[in-house]
Amino acid sequence: MCMFVKSPAVSDLIAREIDASGPISFARFMELALYEPGDGYYASGKVRIGKQGDFFTNVSVGAFFGRLLAGQLVEVWERLGRPGDFTVVEQGAHDGTLAADVVSALSELLPGGFRYLIIEPASFWRTEQEKVLGRFGDRIGWVDDVSRLPRFRGVHLSNELVDALPFHLLQSQGDGWRELMVIRAGDGFAFQSADTDVIPPALPERPEGVLLEVRPAAVAWLASMAERLEAGMILIIDYGYTRENLWAEHRTRGTFSCYSGHRRDDDVLSNPGSKDITSHVDFTQLADEAGRLGLGVEGFADQHHYLVGASETYLRSLEGSAPVGESRKALRNLQTLIHPESMGRQFHYLGLVKDLPPPAASGFRYARGTAALLESVAAMRVRA
Repeated sequence: MCMFVKSPAVSDLIAREIDASGPISFARFMELALYEPGDGYYASGKVRIGKQGDFFTNVSVGAFFGRLLAGQLVEVWERLGRPGDFTVVEQGAHDGTLAADVVSALSELLPGGFRYLIIEPASFWRTEQEKVLGRFGDRIGWVDDVSRLPRFRGVHLSNELVDALPFHLLQSQGDGWRELMVIRAGDGFAFQSADTDVIPPALPERPEGVLLEVRPAAVAWLASMAERLEAGMILIIDYGYTRENLWAEHRTRGTFSCYSGHRRDDDVLSNPGSKDITSHVDFTQLADEAGRLGLGVEGFADQHHYLVGASETYLRSLEGSAPVGESRKALRNLQTLIHPESMGRQFHYLGLVKDLPPPAASGFRYARGTAALLESVAAMRVRA
């Protein structure tokens, strides 16, 4: 699989590393292509969301999505005993639009003390976020790395973060699995299989050539967040499946893909630094690791069921008090977000909790996936 380079700085960097140390994992290739300071797709600010960008997300619908999430954060605040030091941590905040929507709503719902911290290593995005969020003054703070995040009580919020964490690509040999490493190939790059230590135990038997992804980086990320959360919730919003679905026999090419200008392609080695690289999240992996870290699984739901539950209180508050136009707009936004043929089935919500009293968040009121997720974790532990 070769390519012609459109982002020479990233491509040259990858080529030099391969020349110096030999084949690299696809996870390392992805790390450089997406996160290399100044040149990577995310770190340089190339990513654009919305109609004129590379892909749509929940934030594209408007402020309504942030308003519903703010209502869920208030529920956690109440369950924690209404602490004055309540903190919301967002990671993967992009240009700060979701943060602005959430903080605007929280300023009305929690006029007292709360703090909104953003984990942002990229200087470009930090500058963009400061432009959008400057009006909120010292309610907003930043840290450039998870290691600098203070211990907190509240909620860690991520919207499409885990799917962009680097992953390794594995290929079935028919009688086992090998990792696909990245090598030089003329002016581009290609894959070469190798035996490595990242292949997990109890992988399913698959015909020769079948591909799948594994993401150890997600385990390390969750461990770092669990360590810093004193009490509250880690709310993960992303697209993905339980492991049984993710590793189903019909997924012969895995779930990885690239996006640029609303066009999808599977040529993950072409044009590094110029497009998004992603794969679906293994929610079984996250839930399993959560148990090892002392976190509980409060709920797992697709976006349709989560937002129906999360929106009930807000929509009732509009009845008879809000202008008809505002109520109709809210309903249209909700319908867009929960449509089963679009975002409603594509995105999932995983709530992980530590020392957080009941009742469960209203967003998980109609959750249909929690039992299946816990069964998937139990089955995975048996196989291991």
